[in-house]
Amino acid sequence: MRDGRWTTVTDSEFQHEYRGLEAIRAKLPDNEPWRAWSNFTFTAHTGHVREVDLLVVAPGGVYLIELKDWHGSVESRNGTWLQTQPSGRQIPHGNPLHLANKKAKELAALLKQSGERVWVSEAVCFTDSSLRNRLPAHDRHGVFTIHELVEMLKEPPKDEYRRIDVSRSRRIKGALTRVGIARSDAAYKVGPYLLSRKSFDSGPTWSDYLAQHSELPEASRVRIYLRERGSDAELRASVERAARREAAVLRHFPHPGVVQLKQYDPAGHAAGPALIFDFDPRTLRLDEYLAQYGEKLDILSRVALVRQLAETVRSAHGRRIFHRTLAARAIHVIPRGRAARRAARRGDADSETAVWLSPHLQISDWRVAVQRSSEHGVTGHGDRLAPTALSSAGAHLADGADPYLAPELTALRPDPVALDVYGLGVLTYLLATRKPPAASQAELVARYEAGEGLRSSSLVDGLSPYIDELVQVATAYDVSARLSSVDDFLDMLEVVEADLTEPPPTEAQTPATQEPAPEPEKDALDAVAGDVLAGRWEVRRRLGTGSTSRAFLVRDLAAGPDVRFSKSLAVLKVALSDSRGKRTAAVRGAWVVFEDEASQSLRPPRARTWGRRGHTPVVRVRGRGSGRISMAGMSCYKTGERSRLIYRSRLHRGRKGEPKGFTWRDYRDLIIRARIQLDGPVVLVWDNLSAHKTPQLKAFFEASADWLTVFYLPSYAPDLNPQEGIWSQVKRGIGNLAAASVDHLATAVKHRLRKIQYRPRLIGTCLTQAGLSLENTP
Repeated sequence: MRDGRWTTVTDSEFQHEYRGLEAIRAKLPDNEPWRAWSNFTFTAHTGHVREVDLLVVAPGGVYLIELKDWHGSVESRNGTWLQTQPSGRQIPHGNPLHLANKKAKELAALLKQSGERVWVSEAVCFTDSSLRNRLPAHDRHGVFTIHELVEMLKEPPKDEYRRIDVSRSRRIKGALTRVGIARSDAAYKVGPYLLSRKSFDSGPTWSDYLAQHSELPEASRVRIYLRERGSDAELRASVERAARREAAVLRHFPHPGVVQLKQYDPAGHAAGPALIFDFDPRTLRLDEYLAQYGEKLDILSRVALVRQLAETVRSAHGRRIFHRTLAARAIHVIPRGRAARRAARRGDADSETAVWLSPHLQISDWRVAVQRSSEHGVTGHGDRLAPTALSSAGAHLADGADPYLAPELTALRPDPVALDVYGLGVLTYLLATRKPPAASQAELVARYEAGEGLRSSSLVDGLSPYIDELVQVATAYDVSARLSSVDDFLDMLEVVEADLTEPPPTEAQTPATQEPAPEPEKDALDAVAGDVLAGRWEVRRRLGTGSTSRAFLVRDLAAGPDVRFSKSLAVLKVALSDSRGKRTAAVRGAWVVFEDEASQSLRPPRARTWGRRGHTPVVRVRGRGSGRISMAGMSCYKTGERSRLIYRSRLHRGRKGEPKGFTWRDYRDLIIRARIQLDGPVVLVWDNLSAHKTPQLKAFFEASADWLTVFYLPSYAPDLNPQEGIWSQVKRGIGNLAAASVDHLATAVKHRLRKIQYRPRLIGTCLTQAGLSLENTP
């Protein structure tokens, strides 16, 4: 195709692009109605400056074509195109057809406004014929090699309205001239910064450009907020508010885990306000990072990334700043330090991969964040720089963020803390599985309504069960069942880390190497020096006999050779009882379970607090009403296992005929529940409450003697029950709480109990404070 019919608006800056264009040009016919334009830009109604590699007018229609000079191979992973270069390096790309489709629609709208209604189709052309295309069939539609592209352009029109004749081809040429497809350098300059010709990221109302200072050797990222041309005043004002909001939040919250704002220029660009950020050109989005390096990350490294994010969000909440829309594309991943720069300069692929395995994360996209100037619930101007609802701010959300957003996001004034906790839970799921939670939020909500939550273990085998629990309680569909703060999230994350870093059992501790128990087993009460109890405890000598038990000094045969002899010694107590089965229950790997009850009324426990000097703090509570919550709890301990807390609660609203406490059936059900959860024999220790000694419970104990042993504490001895320490922790956590109702009180109590459940070390401390101990308790 000769000049005149082929119009080169701007000479190509890249040789590979020039070669690709020339190869296509040589194959196109040089007669009417054929025409082509290469390397031009146009400004869409939205304000986006769009760059087009090639536009071809053919008899079968008008085609906007993106050229890609990729080498090696290309495949699709979870919706992301992954290019593997001949060197083995993997580079993630967004599907270029999506952006080409958007450009085609925007150009068609401009042509229609100029008087020519035409259908513009999109296509992607790989200019390297040796590229191995491994895309699935559904991703190959609209993707061509140079030869395939030319053959497609020569095909007759699929529909009559797409047909281009000579006169229509000339009208399209005139319409493009009126649209204005020549470059304007003014569109690529913000103050002293020169923008790259193509935006590397964009959303509905903004575009991001790499920028270079005209005088200083520094690279930056420039975000331009786009006031849509021809839009109403409210939409333009919404765009300006989003820009001001992001700038204000970042100025109030300078943090290493947050993108660093250098400058805010409300009149920096003709299209709208501009924000200028510090930027490392190697930065990847979290989804791109996992596509490229996810296979090389172990689970501990991924959990470390979750901790980075959670600690940054906690710091933001400390400043009363809430992101509200955490998503994979809002997380920037940056290699750390000088080692990364040296590896990049040397081109050492192995070294470069190594520095990417412990990267630094920064949270971006704060344009719909909220900053609170007072405590939640205070009337007046409580929220600064935030819309009253997300209906207007939602217009600024990036494409692809939808599956990560909380279901209640568009509700009237959703809790921003719950939104961020949900975002952390979904990002934890992404890091654990390397897969997004769903293709869209509608699909995810359908799963929630069907009773299915997010379970990482359904996609990845061998994950810690605590990761599943963390994701589920952070992403609960019911907001009231969700973790109430990022602090709670970090507490559970600590349990996950402890579980992942717990050393595996040594060879001496594995069942295969333990000495088999002698058959038949000797009665533990009659043991003498040299006897082995339960195949593990070697008796050294008898220490004495008390009113309820006989004590022995024993050595743990399961202790490895690296354990000092003194550390392997322990005191073992065997209960005095007529039943040999009950006497030996404690040495058969049983759980020792301490049970106790407590209650709390609407009048809260008093706790220390701050107050003005000379003014006693006053907590005002409701004086009327007789509601309360009763709790029955079990602190569970076993050698070699994490301590656990099992509880049951009951609300009392003061209604006629309502039970005033727990019945024997409640206690029976609680014990059975403990048996199921602990999956082992139970030694139950509780006080002498009359409800504990009913004939029905005694019959239940006799029927369950093969797995249940019951002991009663001495009268008036609450200091011997570790569960009392749990109640102390609960009441300390709700100190000075002015509960508005019994339901409010129940929510606070259950939240505190659930928080304690995920802190096994705290439960173990209560055993120590009671003056009790278990051998080899972790």
